[in-house]
Amino acid sequence: MKLPPSSSLVGWLAFAAFILATIAVGLQVGALKRQPDVASAALKLLGTYGVIALVVERTLEVFVSAWRGKVTSQLFVAVESARRRLEAAPHVFSRQQAVEEHERSLTDYRVQTQRIALRAGVVLGLLISAIGVRTLDIFVAMPSAGLPLVLFTIVDLALTAGMIGGGSDAVHKLMKAVTGFLDATRSAQAKLSTSDPGVLRTPTEIPAVTPGPPQL
Repeated sequence: MKLPPSSSLVGWLAFAAFILATIAVGLQVGALKRQPDVASAALKLLGTYGVIALVVERTLEVFVSAWRGKVTSQLFVAVESARRRLEAAPHVFSRQQAVEEHERSLTDYRVQTQRIALRAGVVLGLLISAIGVRTLDIFVAMPSAGLPLVLFTIVDLALTAGMIGGGSDAVHKLMKAVTGFLDATRSAQAKLSTSDPGVLRTPTEIPAVTPGPPQL
């Protein structure tokens, strides 16, 4: 039987230990108390996240462009020059290979830039969440003290950092999904209430009955 590499084995053991520790803590903590009116609070929070994520994106765009924009422009110019040389002699294999290499270099550099921007966004999101922007306390009540409070804060910081660092587009998509779900739920409830036969409806006008002999 072939054993996995030592580094991979250590990683799987650490992951298993983390899962077991999380389950053990969860069994001790129990369920948290839900907050009232979660839907409206969640929409307000997502709106706040959308604005913050947009500001973070624009800030990172300025700094990352100033840092790596020059090299990106140089690689783009190299790709365009290689394409023009290939158009002059489309059957030359070396020029085809040169275009592919320049395009690959430009793609790799852009991917690396995106990774840097994403990591920087998560770091900024973590700093923003550390100064007071939180997520979980609108859904459940914060634990009072002890290990549950520490775990609650750590998870809350991580979730908030991920929401902000993920970008404004992801926040807007999530807000759209939540709004669509709430609208569908309200529509279903309205249809159910109007189609319920047990609901008594009051007529708008009832004609008065005047006693007396029948009219022929």
